[in-house]
Amino acid sequence: MTTLTDGQTGVVIAENVKQGTFLADNVIRFPIGWGTPGNLYDSKISWAAGFDNGYPTSTLKYGESLKFKYHNYEISGGGFTYKYVLYWEACCKLLSLNTCPTVSSQSYNMNEDSAGVNDTVTM
Repeated sequence: MTTLTDGQTGVVIAENVKQGTFLADNVIRFPIGWGTPGNLYDSKISWAAGFDNGYPTSTLKYGESLKFKYHNYEISGGGFTYKYVLYWEACCKLLSLNTCPTVSSQSYNMNEDSAGVNDTVTM
């Protein structure tokens, strides 16, 4: 990653591409103290921190995405451990095109990785 400039903002989108499974928690992490000596970053997050400021990703199904926005600020002055602070905001969970059938008094299993968007199930 190239060095970010003071005041720079951006968006990061992460998608679960692991078919047939949910992700474990903390798969997406925002650690403190990363970068090169003299250009270290601190991370501040807008959710309850997991390991290494990890995001709770265990509900993210195959095909679903998360959108994160960041703001980078340079810490003015000297003598600080970190030169920059990245403020991360978790914005949205973007749903996949998978659909779930609605059935009453029946049991129906559908593979979430191969379900069609416009499938019709008649019982």
